[in-house]
Amino acid sequence: MRQDIEFVSAGTTLRGWLYTPDGASGPHPAVVVTHGLGAVKEQYTDDIAEALAAAGLAVVLYDHASFGASDGEPRQEVDPWT
Repeated sequence: MRQDIEFVSAGTTLRGWLYTPDGASGPHPAVVVTHGLGAVKEQYTDDIAEALAAAGLAVVLYDHASFGASDGEPRQEVDPWT
């Protein structure tokens, strides 16, 4: 099962998805999945999250600040120092 999530990190709202195993009650072990800088959650990491959830894990998958559904300005700019 996938649901939309959002959380605040360093004052910026980040958005993503929470995957949980279908038909299983929790709690579940969990992992965080995200791309390196410059890509968004829909670029194949959703396939990885689905496979991990099918294996019994909860998965948090999100877009980095200023990318995809997450807030942040300027858009699509990578600054590893902030």
